[in-house]
Amino acid sequence: MDIINYFERYSAEEMLAALPRNYTKEMALYNNDIVDDQLEDHNFERLDQFIQNVNLGIPDTVRITEFGIDGPPVTVVLQYDGNIIKYTADTTRVEAVPKYFTFYGYKIYTDILQRYGMVFRTYNLLECDNRVFQFASKIIQR
Repeated sequence: MDIINYFERYSAEEMLAALPRNYTKEMALYNNDIVDDQLEDHNFERLDQFIQNVNLGIPDTVRITEFGIDGPPVTVVLQYDGNIIKYTADTTRVEAVPKYFTFYGYKIYTDILQRYGMVFRTYNLLECDNRVFQFASKIIQR
């Protein structure tokens, strides 16, 4: 089954629960996830495409996997149904916070942030109550 049909058929929680407990960077890359491993970014062009689809009103779904310096990954599914953006994060691999978090928004925008002598592009969800939630960042200059 191709990934687009998979995303259309299953909820974010079902997709996340189906991933193996030992989800590795290699698995995430094989599955075409958007990957942030603190040192390298992979497939962020897919996140930019997702944002374009949101701006055009085209339903879409992507998965983002973040690998920290130590500890298990946090995997996120972003779903857009043509109206609302749903952000669902799976923290069940992290023992201190074993659950799913869901946020809803209506717009994603990018911003530029300078920190630690580097320049980042941040990805931000404008939630339904107009709060801003930064959910990803990509190093664009070291």
